[in-house]
Amino acid sequence: MSANTIAISEVPVHPLSLRLHEWVTTVDHKRLGVLYIVYALVFLALGGIEATIMRVQLIRPHNAFISPQVFNRMFTMHGTTMIFFVAMPMVFGFANYLVPLMIGARDMAFPRLNAFSFWMTALGGLLLYFSFFGGDGLYGAGSAPDVGWFAYAPLTAKTFSVGHSTDFWTLSLLSSGIGSIGTAINIIATILCMRCPGMTLGKMPLLVWLNLVMAGLVILAVSPLSAAQLMLVADRYLGGHFFDTQAGGSAVIWMHFQECTCCSESFIRASHPIVLDVLLNVLDLNYTETLMAASGFQAEKSLSDTIKNNKGKYIVLVEGAVPTKDGGVYCMIGGKTAESILQTVAADAAAIVAWG
Repeated sequence: MSANTIAISEVPVHPLSLRLHEWVTTVDHKRLGVLYIVYALVFLALGGIEATIMRVQLIRPHNAFISPQVFNRMFTMHGTTMIFFVAMPMVFGFANYLVPLMIGARDMAFPRLNAFSFWMTALGGLLLYFSFFGGDGLYGAGSAPDVGWFAYAPLTAKTFSVGHSTDFWTLSLLSSGIGSIGTAINIIATILCMRCPGMTLGKMPLLVWLNLVMAGLVILAVSPLSAAQLMLVADRYLGGHFFDTQAGGSAVIWMHFQECTCCSESFIRASHPIVLDVLLNVLDLNYTETLMAASGFQAEKSLSDTIKNNKGKYIVLVEGAVPTKDGGVYCMIGGKTAESILQTVAADAAAIVAWG
């Protein structure tokens, strides 16, 4: 081979089955984050179809597009899908993908628990939609669950909900609840125990804080819901009487569990977009103002003037500046004020000052 010849080796192309196997068995937080988001988008499409069917039925009075029984099924499936198989997996997907990157961790605290939690959530969604095929049960009653996504007792008792459609609903939420609790514990452990050196809780990005609070609320919300599902399974199959008022139980217990869950869930869903939108914009504004003032000049001086007057100089600025009454910023770092740092930069045009 001559000196001018360049040897080009072929890039190995893995077969599709091998690539699918890598995705199915992965414990990497990025891939699991992508799987969560794709999973949520698939169920978003299914939930959208169910919502469209309901809207077509309600488009005019006395419409006969679907029967009342089918409408109840669409209502139950749509509500359950959008809350437990779209909103929560979407939030978990972004948390899985972004949190380790933002805190400097190599992966989540428990990678195998992370994968287990995702597949438990996926199993829950599949169980819910398998009810279309297996929900008729031994009695030929119904197909998909039709008890409403709140599933108030005693409508879920075998007396009023024959067949197995409600069982599919119960087991699907129980499975997804186990996955959600596992993911929430993983997020909390990752944020509290795997931050890079120097990143205190006060220096964490806002999005990481939001995910920490969200994970705590998920544990508070999903734990009583999962307990209620276990009680419902005991009522339907093991002769329990938790929600049977005629046998000494109380249907109000279910309402307490559901209200506890829904209050926490509503806070998560309602506050998440608002907090992200408002607080991130405020953070961006404050950070811009900090950059304008942190050079030691007066706060009213524009950033463009600062850059023009300091061409060729590189200043690395981080948060931690303390504004003073006259609009300037003084931050004692290594025994030096912002003004003395600027003088150092002015003396050496090639200096790089790390502030923080």
